[in-house]
Parts: sequence; structure tokens; C-alpha cells
Amino acid sequence: MLFKHADEKTEPKKTELAIPPVVDAASAVSVEPVKVEKDVSPAALRELLEKNLKWSQIIYEQNRKINGKLFWTAFANWVRLIILVGTFAAAAWFLPPLVGNVFNQYNSIMTGITDPSSAIKGGSAADLCKLLPANLQDGCKNITSNPSTNIPKQ
Repeated sequence: MLFKHADEKTEPKKTELAIPPVVDAASAVSVEPVKVEKDVSPAALRELLEKNLKWSQIIYEQNRKINGKLFWTAFANWVRLIILVGTFAAAAWFLPPLVGNVFNQYNSIMTGITDPSSAIKGGSAADLCKLLPANLQDGCKNITSNPSTNIPKQ
């Protein structure tokens, strides 16, 4: 019998569920199973299906909101990564010439030479005397011409 006709009135079927006996470990006494009757009538099933549908809709909406939040979180993480990598790339591209200029300025301040290409490649004391101002060059020439006479004796 696949289809029930509207003119047939049937009593709703009730099923009996048996709960297995529970054994108390302390007293080792078994408890008798309790029989629970559940209503499986079409009205009860319809009500259960409607409740299930409402809960499913609520869960679906929550999942949709969570999906949206996850999407925007992932998007923000990608934007942060792009900004970070872009900053490092710009630094690698633009900083070497600036650092080179700063290093050349530092060298020119420390050595007194404005053009680093004109620096003297030698390392002798006479070459160093040429780098000093004019009023100190005379004293430096005396030291470099006869270094043993100007050394103080102890």
C-alpha cells in the first residue's frame, strides 16, 4: 500500500523504545528498562520537520555571516602582505642610491675631501699632511721630515 486515501482514518502508530538496563557499579543492582512511547503521527512529524527547517535556516544564516567575516579577514591579510612586500621592494629599489650619497657625505666630512674620487690612494704620513688645513701643514711637515727628533723621550 503506497498511498493512503483521505477517507481512511487510521490511528497514529506508537513505537516503543526500550532503554537498556543500567548497572550501578557501587551496588551492582540492575535497573529495569523504562519504555518510552513516541508519537509518530503525521502532525507530529510535520511539526518536527518545521522545527528542523527553522533551525536549518538559522544555522545557514549564521554560516553565511561567518563566511563573510572569513572572506574579509583573508582579504585584509592579503592586503597587509602586499603592503609589507611592497614596502620592502620599494626600500630595496630606492635606498641604495640614498645610502650611497649619505656614505659619501660622511666620508667627505671625515676626510675633508669633497670629491671622493680625488682622494689620495697612498697611506704615508706625507699624504695625510696634505689633507690638513694650511696652518697645520707646516707642523706636520716637520714631523714627517725627521720623525725621530720630535718623539718625546721618557
